[in-house]
Amino acid sequence: MSFGKPIQSEDKPRSDSLQEAHPFSHQTTPQFSEQEDRIEALFSTAFHHMEMKEYAQSDDLLCEADARAGKQPHNISPRLRIRIKAMRAHLYELMGKAANAITCYESGILIAESHNLRISNRNAVMHNNLASLLKREMRWLTAEQHYKKALLILELLEGGFSPKAAALYHNLGIFYSELRNHHLAIRLLKRAYRIRLMCFGPDQSHPETKKTLLDLGATFQADGQWKEAGKCFSHFPQKEVDDYLKKISATVGAVV
Repeated sequence: MSFGKPIQSEDKPRSDSLQEAHPFSHQTTPQFSEQEDRIEALFSTAFHHMEMKEYAQSDDLLCEADARAGKQPHNISPRLRIRIKAMRAHLYELMGKAANAITCYESGILIAESHNLRISNRNAVMHNNLASLLKREMRWLTAEQHYKKALLILELLEGGFSPKAAALYHNLGIFYSELRNHHLAIRLLKRAYRIRLMCFGPDQSHPETKKTLLDLGATFQADGQWKEAGKCFSHFPQKEVDDYLKKISATVGAVV
């Protein structure tokens, strides 16, 4: 989980992003297959360029795919249109173009809602990633709404006890910590921690479990609960705790 860092041009997503198992894989829709062949080819080539970090080439191809799909939206599968928007948003995050990414996530979500595709893993991912970007722009209310929508979708799909649900609880916990609502932040981070112990094992060795425990300790400390913070930090070498607290000191519990 990053704490308000600007998005960097990098070859991996932000730590508060959610990812699908096969985020941009081809999904054939027979009734649209003939019209979609060219768009799918552009999409696949763009994905290849993105994996090679050739972001400008990927952007050009995705823009063309998006434009072609937009010209005949009733003849193109809405799922493909959503995939294009989601991939463009992801690409713009890698390129450090937050405003463009926000626009694409918003467009993808709108397509999903207008075609009764709200309850899907991809839509949950888009809501979460959009919320994370909006938080960085301090658009707190809208960010909160998208985090909650993402969590609701994952709870409906997976029951609220999956690694992705844990990530949402974690992200919401950090969100409320940054708003100095430490009581709610602690409750959400505790839930994320419990789920991650269930999913990744009780030995606390998994990176995501360790991260949640550090964030929980930092939130206890920001709330003045030194004893509880110490319990969390006792699982780590002191230098690791000190380095972590220095890393987040400028933004944890930031005043809005």
